[in-house]
Amino acid sequence: MTGRNPFFRPHLAFSRGTPGAAMPRAPARRAPERSLSDAEGGRFREVMLPHLDGAYNFARYLTRDPVAAEDIVQDAFLKAFRAFLDSRDDIWFKPTCPDRLDAIKEGGAGDPWNAFADAVAPLVADYPDRVIWGTDWPHPNMDTEIPDDGHIVDMIPRIAPTAELQHKLLVTNPMRLYWPEEL
Repeated sequence: MTGRNPFFRPHLAFSRGTPGAAMPRAPARRAPERSLSDAEGGRFREVMLPHLDGAYNFARYLTRDPVAAEDIVQDAFLKAFRAFLDSRDDIWFKPTCPDRLDAIKEGGAGDPWNAFADAVAPLVADYPDRVIWGTDWPHPNMDTEIPDDGHIVDMIPRIAPTAELQHKLLVTNPMRLYWPEEL
């Protein structure tokens, strides 16, 4: 986390766990039995994000170290995100866009996006049945630091190091989420 700017603002993205959220495809034939509503998905952002600056400022005041303060806040928000995932079995997540979440212009290290891999790999390991892979290719909102898509794909074994995790991330879980009747 070294080298980040003093105005740390993580970018949080959440999938609602509904068909169509991750990849272009034919219309779904069946929606999940209980998906996360817009209100519930927004609830995490509503409750957590207003406190981001205050949490950072308090941590920086206590530590007098901007890098340590960023680490403290990131750890707290990851714990909150885990609690959010633990609160319901039908919440899915998509570890995507390392190029955005660890971008140099945002104070990150950039490619090879080690901070992203370090933060996301434990989530993939701990929630292996509720994670799917995706990207924002062709990167329509990127005007600088356009990523090498091969490097983004290289992230897969870094966040899902075993063949079993990779198969769940890329095959089994998307089938369960989007086309459960075909399993």
